[in-house]
Amino acid sequence: MEQSFMTFKLLVSYIYCSILVMSMTVSTFDEQVLLDFKSRITDDPFQVMSSWNNSLHYCNWTGITCNPSFQRVMILDLRSLKLVGSIPSSIGNLTFLTTINLRNNSFHGEVPMEIGNLLQLQHLNLTWNSFTGTIPANLSYCKDLRSLALEYNSLVGKVLPDQFSSLSKLNYLGLGSNNLTGGIPSWIGNFSTLRGLSLAINNLQGPIPRDIGSLSNLQIFQVYGNQLNGTIPQSLFNISSVYYFSVTQNLLYGELPSDIGLTLPNLVVFTGAVNDFTGPIPVSLSNATKLGVLELSQNKLTGNVPTSLGKLQGLYRMNFEINSLGRNTSGDLRFLDFLVNCTSLQVLSFEDNILGGELPKTIGNLSMRLQIFALGYNMIVGSLPTGLENLVNLTLLSLDNNYLRGSVPESLGKLRRLQGLLLNGNKLSGRIPSSIGNLTSLSTLHIEDNELEGSIPPELGQCIRLSRLNLTGNKLVGSIPKELAGLSSLSISLALANNSLTGSLPAEFGKLINLKEMDISHNKLSGEIPSTLSSCVSLERFIANNNLFRGEIPESLQGLRGLEEIDFHTITSQEGIPEFLGKLPYLRKLDLSFNELEGEVPTEGIFANETAVSISGNDELCGGPPNYNFPTCPKQKDASSKKHISSRIKVAIIISVAFLFLLLCSFAACYLVIRKSRKRDLTGWSSRERQVLLVISHQCPNIIHHYLAEYGSGVNVSTLGDVYSFGIMLLELCTGRRPTDEIFKDGLNIHQYVKSHLPRRVTEIADASLLLAYEEHNIFEDYASDLEEKAILQDDEYISKLNTSTIIQERLISIIKIGLFCSSSSPRDRMPISIALKEIHTIKNLFLESKRINNSIDRSDGNKLIKLSSSEFY
Repeated sequence: MEQSFMTFKLLVSYIYCSILVMSMTVSTFDEQVLLDFKSRITDDPFQVMSSWNNSLHYCNWTGITCNPSFQRVMILDLRSLKLVGSIPSSIGNLTFLTTINLRNNSFHGEVPMEIGNLLQLQHLNLTWNSFTGTIPANLSYCKDLRSLALEYNSLVGKVLPDQFSSLSKLNYLGLGSNNLTGGIPSWIGNFSTLRGLSLAINNLQGPIPRDIGSLSNLQIFQVYGNQLNGTIPQSLFNISSVYYFSVTQNLLYGELPSDIGLTLPNLVVFTGAVNDFTGPIPVSLSNATKLGVLELSQNKLTGNVPTSLGKLQGLYRMNFEINSLGRNTSGDLRFLDFLVNCTSLQVLSFEDNILGGELPKTIGNLSMRLQIFALGYNMIVGSLPTGLENLVNLTLLSLDNNYLRGSVPESLGKLRRLQGLLLNGNKLSGRIPSSIGNLTSLSTLHIEDNELEGSIPPELGQCIRLSRLNLTGNKLVGSIPKELAGLSSLSISLALANNSLTGSLPAEFGKLINLKEMDISHNKLSGEIPSTLSSCVSLERFIANNNLFRGEIPESLQGLRGLEEIDFHTITSQEGIPEFLGKLPYLRKLDLSFNELEGEVPTEGIFANETAVSISGNDELCGGPPNYNFPTCPKQKDASSKKHISSRIKVAIIISVAFLFLLLCSFAACYLVIRKSRKRDLTGWSSRERQVLLVISHQCPNIIHHYLAEYGSGVNVSTLGDVYSFGIMLLELCTGRRPTDEIFKDGLNIHQYVKSHLPRRVTEIADASLLLAYEEHNIFEDYASDLEEKAILQDDEYISKLNTSTIIQERLISIIKIGLFCSSSSPRDRMPISIALKEIHTIKNLFLESKRINNSIDRSDGNKLIKLSSSEFY
């Protein structure tokens, strides 16, 4: 007996020693696996791995928890430590592991299939990492898994392989925000302990299985952001424990159950936006008294908004935008009166529905926590109610695209936290309140397409965070306040188009260095485009068409390398198209049509794509790519002597108008002075004034004699003498001859010379440089060869037969006729200054109209020119 006892004692000692030795051996093996894990970490900003060394037992390393009896690793918890690396396959040797939590790091690579060897594993959390590949099927061996969380990775493949049906102990399954495919399997209904199911933001298809209604303990149901179709099974609406229900952004349809608030009384979040749900908003939702988020935007819901929703005192977000709610009747907005009881409300949006009626005054009594109030794109009438200023925490007020009238209240300036103000697309009138300048948090201001009047308040320059400003389509007048140039925050757009703004574009706008879009089109802005805009280095779209700008496009704009669109339609006049426009690398659209451009069209850059360029209405352009169909440019032999004929005519018109105005003013003054002096009525004149009068009366004849020195007619003091000089000047300008030329002898003067060639032989007497320019620019089509044939026609027939290319010749003849009238030998037959001025203006206006509108004058307009019968000339 004693011997047997000794034998048993020795056996126990042997077994204990064997277990001890084995435990020490396996423990050492666990340490090697952890060191292998450490070697895969490539970035450790918090120096977590520094504790993983031989100076400490591995059970004391950061993130490690061991079994107290056997010193085996049970928990690996390295969550939210910004670690970068991968998981080694050797992790499958930590067979005592029950929990792996690596969430919110930057682990990458595939999830090793060896994890399937961890038969004691209960919790696996790899969310918010960068894992790729498929979910390892070997996980099906981990039958004790309670939670499997793999959300927010880049996993692919089938969402739930059939092998996973063995994981019946799961209480949380999270596979959302990956790239998984397939459908929701019906066997998921066997997971009787499942409390949370998150399959959101994948590529799942097919219907929601009815078997899911067997998950009697389900609390979280998230399948938003997929392509699930069909109707939601009624069995799902019967799981009373559900408090988070989200099916947003799928292809689901049908009506929501009328008793949903009774069958899902614990709802806190209910979202079903971006589907095709129809029917009314269930009135029973008011029974889900815990409801905080109610989101059903972008569906096809109809009917009135239930006033019973005002019972949801815990509601903080309500969004029903883009539906068909309301009937465009006066009672559609009645529900707002009841929402004053929702004291936690922060977001209230019913944009893009059919809500009619007026905004109730109770709006001012809505929750003081309200941040977003959006009722845009409805049928709301009336005016903006008082009380809006009470919503002091508003960050967005959106009432755009309704039928609101009246003025914009000054009291809106009290909403100091407002970041977005959208009142565009209404019928608001009056002035823009200067109090908007108090909204220093404002980033977006849209009040375009109204009937606002007055000037742009300079106080807008105080909105120091403004990134979008749109005042387009109103009745604003006055100049653009230079204070806007101080808004360095303007980074998205500045739109002032379709108003009646005048003055120049402030040079200070060069300070808008962050601005991407500027639209000032369809105004009455004048002056030149400031060269300072070259500092707007972020500008991508510059729309300035249909203004009264003059001058050239500044060469300094070539520094705006990011420009994608330029529209200078009908704004400017210059000698040619700047070459730098063809060198802007990102330019995709260019409109220079109906200006007064001349010269050669560039061929590089955007000009190589004729569909991206509009340069019509510029008759004097030449060259360019073949598809533009402009005439070939002439060879530049002597630029100084080859002025374009249209330029000469424009010069003649401008000089004529200026000269006539000068003469009219000068001679009117002289005439009055002389008349006064002859009457000797100097009563009331001081001695100094009498001296000045005598000087002027003696000098007036000298002034007149100076004007008539070369063309003098020997007449007494009168405006008729200078009309004669003016007429001779016009004839000289058009013919290139002077009255003192040798050709004028034996009684022949320039007046008779020109008169004998008008109108059929006008090209024979025109300045040779004009003819040369005409010949090289192909202005008059085959004129010389058809001269005899055209001479046979009567004047009116001749004019009507001219095509669009003869417009300039018509104007030349008209100017010569004025010159002949004004230089008649008899002063009585000369055209009065006032009439000459009127006729010159007529020619100028017709010339500009033909150039800038349709490149050809209406034949009826041609009759507006001076028409003299043959008896008056011959």
